[in-house]
Amino acid sequence: ARGPRPWTPASAVAVARRVLVALALACVVRAWCRGGAMSSAAVGGAGAGAAAVSRARAVSKTVLSREQSEGRGARVRRSIGNAQVRNFDPFLMLDEFAVGLPAGFSDHPHRGMITCTYVLPKSRGFMDHEDSMLNAGRLRAGDLQYMKAARGILHAEVPASEDVCHGLQLWITLPAAHKMDEPEYQELRAEELSRASWDGVDAIIIAGEAFGVQSQVRTKETPVHYIHFAMAPGSELRQKVPAGWNSFAYTLEGSADFGDGSLIGPHHTVMFTNRDGEDGVIVKAGPSERAEFVLISGQPVGEPIEQHGPFVMNTREEINRAFADFQGAKNGFESARGWRSEIQYRIR
Repeated sequence: ARGPRPWTPASAVAVARRVLVALALACVVRAWCRGGAMSSAAVGGAGAGAAAVSRARAVSKTVLSREQSEGRGARVRRSIGNAQVRNFDPFLMLDEFAVGLPAGFSDHPHRGMITCTYVLPKSRGFMDHEDSMLNAGRLRAGDLQYMKAARGILHAEVPASEDVCHGLQLWITLPAAHKMDEPEYQELRAEELSRASWDGVDAIIIAGEAFGVQSQVRTKETPVHYIHFAMAPGSELRQKVPAGWNSFAYTLEGSADFGDGSLIGPHHTVMFTNRDGEDGVIVKAGPSERAEFVLISGQPVGEPIEQHGPFVMNTREEINRAFADFQGAKNGFESARGWRSEIQYRIR
């Protein structure tokens, strides 16, 4: 009868080789599976596609955003935050900026809010930023900065050169319970932002979800969805919007029908209804050109908004306290004492 072979150093080597081969094969299979999953996500994800919108939101208001002065020598188109649309809870402001040196946004404070700066993918110029907490960086085409100012920060945003930096800045209010949190940054490069495509529609997912693909940006204090869509001529988008959330679109290029039968061109704010049973939006691109816009939705905070420039609190008393804290470099503004950005001196 054949008994077990004696254990020798050669046997140990052979077994080790077999184990290593098995592990290598397992890694290859795992990597292949992950690669397949990532490729699927890039085109909408397994089982993803056009959202099942049973009752679309209607257009409640359309406003053309006209150019106005902002900062030092800068010009912006203000969407939310103008005389026609003061606030749209939780949103305080959306600016489309196109700024190159010598213009810019010199040192200024924030409290009680979030700023989200998105440099559009076709932008030729870049935007530099510095703040009193010694953060500094450069936003290039397609990059994103999500800054929770909370209890206080002093910062500057200045173009890197005379090349025009084209982008969007969104201001979002924080609930009272989080207005005095510590400041927090989320900064992502263009290649780090989630993307998806479906049936002629491309999506860059800044926050939220589209075509089964989710963004990695955290918006837990004030939940927000923020998606940059680019639609081929004649294509259709069906996008879910959470019940009870306020939602609007801001148009960038081309034209599209957002639900009222008319084609809306660039630089318009399209506000949607928020009624029981409405679960999304349906958008149809115009027949002859590519349409680009951002679709922004957020859960209303439902609290009083008292705003004075970049200070956003709930009462006038809190605004007065914010001014006193900033001027005294206390209660969140300690880092602002004596601080001046280097980049502001580029502005003339």
